[in-house]
Amino acid sequence: SLEAKDPETVNAAQALADLRPKDREARRMLAELRFDLGDKAAAAKEYERLVRLGNAELPVLQRLTTLYRFLNDAEGEERTLQIIAAMDEKSADANMRIAELRYARKDLEGAEGQWLEALVRDPKRVEARESIAKLRVDAGVLHEALDEYRKAFAIDPTRSETAAAIVKLEADFKLPKKKARGAPGNVYWAVQASLGKFFDERKLQKRGLEGKYKLRVRISKEGTVEGVDVLEDGLKDPLLLGHVYFGLHDAEYAKGKSEPVFEFELGAKKKGK
Repeated sequence: SLEAKDPETVNAAQALADLRPKDREARRMLAELRFDLGDKAAAAKEYERLVRLGNAELPVLQRLTTLYRFLNDAEGEERTLQIIAAMDEKSADANMRIAELRYARKDLEGAEGQWLEALVRDPKRVEARESIAKLRVDAGVLHEALDEYRKAFAIDPTRSETAAAIVKLEADFKLPKKKARGAPGNVYWAVQASLGKFFDERKLQKRGLEGKYKLRVRISKEGTVEGVDVLEDGLKDPLLLGHVYFGLHDAEYAKGKSEPVFEFELGAKKKGK
């Protein structure tokens, strides 16, 4: 029937699949015939049955996710994508799509987990970095948002939206044009000076603004910053935190591995280091 291109072939395939329900090849043939005829819903059901027989091949699962997407069956698509992600551990594609589905249903934590997994599999997946950055903006954790945007831009400097987001956040943080440099003590006083000026602006907009920042900077033996840890955020002002975070992060330190801790107290009880 297949060789003769008989339009009744699908009926013969259905009969064969009914007679031998555990025959993988019979089920595959029926699924493919349904698909070729454009009967997406029926094809999806047959591919589901094929998958339930076990040892489903990757192309079968990929076609099934395509059908689920066409049929707007997000639950079925995500379920199948999870199988694909487990089978194909080198690819980040399934994780990226699962993240989209979870984000669409407001499962932000679940979406972030999938974007992070995508980055483990493919550290250059710029879309994952940008998506995490947008989550951070929505959550008001702006210093982490800028950190992610910068990493995304380092992967692909042609991303105009990412570049614009970086420019905006750096402007919002009022980052000084001249970077602090030298020993940790020199960096401290430079950041303290610019932070104090920005704080004077912010307290006009937020009455009673006061508190302490405590951050640890991890510096390599070459003097490059490997990371900044926020140990205490007493002001709960994302713009001021961004200023002090990147003031320390972007500074040029003297060579020598160290992890200095910087403390800045602002407000009524303003103190030194």
